[in-house]
Amino acid sequence: MVALLFEFVKDFSIKLADLAVRIEGKMFEEPQAALMQARLYNEEIVKLISEEEEMETVYALKHGERIHKLFRANAIDEEMYMKFEWIRKKGNKAVHEVTDANMTDMLQAHRLLFDISVWYMQVYVSHTFEAPVYKVPVPLRSTAASVEDIERFIQPYVDQKLDSMWAEIHRQLDDLKSGKEASPSPSTAVIQLRYKNNTLTIPDETAGKPLKELPLPGCKYLLSELARVGMNSLKQLPGSLDQLHMELRGIGTHSMDKFWEQLLLMKGTEIVSDMKTAANTVQLNDEIYNVFTSAGFVLSNKTKKAAEFEHKENEEIVYLLPNKQTTVVIHPDTAAAHFEIPEKPNYSTALRRFPKESEDRKTPISYGFSYKFDHSSDLRDFLMKVGSLTKIN
Repeated sequence: MVALLFEFVKDFSIKLADLAVRIEGKMFEEPQAALMQARLYNEEIVKLISEEEEMETVYALKHGERIHKLFRANAIDEEMYMKFEWIRKKGNKAVHEVTDANMTDMLQAHRLLFDISVWYMQVYVSHTFEAPVYKVPVPLRSTAASVEDIERFIQPYVDQKLDSMWAEIHRQLDDLKSGKEASPSPSTAVIQLRYKNNTLTIPDETAGKPLKELPLPGCKYLLSELARVGMNSLKQLPGSLDQLHMELRGIGTHSMDKFWEQLLLMKGTEIVSDMKTAANTVQLNDEIYNVFTSAGFVLSNKTKKAAEFEHKENEEIVYLLPNKQTTVVIHPDTAAAHFEIPEKPNYSTALRRFPKESEDRKTPISYGFSYKFDHSSDLRDFLMKVGSLTKIN
């Protein structure tokens, strides 16, 4: 067995590091039990990613739903999606089948768990993390003379995608990509509605449709009341829904809660802030927000890591970070062509529409260059310059 291979996992989860030890202790003697535990490890690390990306703020997600949602949100790429799904499916199979799990499945699962853990470490803990060299595990009772033979036998099963499960996941990924490409792009205009300290972004196309055409089950009477007061689409609703029920007859907070719940479930909507994350969410006070809007930028996304703005004319993207000093990150090509480049780039998964960079064995992470401002006037001048740049087709 490879000692301390998963030791670095303690930097972000003692529980997962301990689970990795138990997996290694069972993988040769009880591969089926170990594969079940590998599925649990996989599920727990996906939860960590989902929490980092603020996808647990509305309602609990199932394991498969988390993986799919993370991919659709560009939080994980195709390679990571394949690895998460393979372990999930193999783990499910181990749970529900009476026959023993295939040893080669467990060996490959072990390698994938290592890859996933390294990826998490480099993306969410430290992008400069240097991963240990992966070594093929061997049974505890192996003699020194037999280790080389064992490694030579099992290495192909660790390195290659040998079973039909990979083909199945490839087909699943193709279907998911088709749906992803058909869904509204990040640049699609949105409106925002607020209710009980939560903010929801809704695609402009959806917001402009008649309310009666939207999937809002259980809200028929509320919709009739909205129509009575001249509100026939989401665009016509006030930005804050907290007091809306007071303008409607026979509508209380329970009906508004139901309405909000249905809005959350609609395709294309996205929750961007709530009280649980308020302390770590980019704070857009009126002054800063007005600076961006006066320079021609529209808020297109907002998470605890960054607020994303897009210029209405040249479609340049900039990100506002939750730093004490006002900090804006711009595209690396824009920085190189029109500004003095800072010494070091800024790496973050929040920079979702910027290119990814990979150095040596490090995981590719989205990056840009950051600029800091003490005064609103300086920020506005900077944003006006970015907005004046010629659009690159």
